Amino acid sequence: MGWRWIILPCLAFVLLLAASGIASADRAEAHIDAPDTVRPGESVPIVLNLHHEDSALGHYVNSVKLYDGDRLLKEWTYDRSNFKKAEEWSVTYTGSFDKNTNLRAMANCNLHGGDGSSKSIVVR
Repeated sequence: MGWRWIILPCLAFVLLLAASGIASADRAEAHIDAPDTVRPGESVPIVLNLHHEDSALGHYVNSVKLYDGDRLLKEWTYDRSNFKKAEEWSVTYTGSFDKNTNLRAMANCNLHGGDGSSKSIVVR
């Protein structure tokens, strides 16, 4: 009878760890690839590298947004008919900047939410 008091809590802990890992793995992630410095008015590509595991008809990235501070620069939206099935993909925004810029990218999974990243660009 004493072994149950050791095994059952250990089993519950392992199941909890496994479940939390699965839930976080399905969150969408966005990472910004952009130059550190640009010249004023120079047109530069901003690449958002995206990651999302196990995309399927009812579980996919439904939006990717790129901001300059709080100002939305570009939004990509997806639904059941056009979602990305790949685990890794990218989207590109081309723009020019006249002042220092604080970019922020967000990706969102329709079931689990998402994570983003930020990057500063110095204009000189």
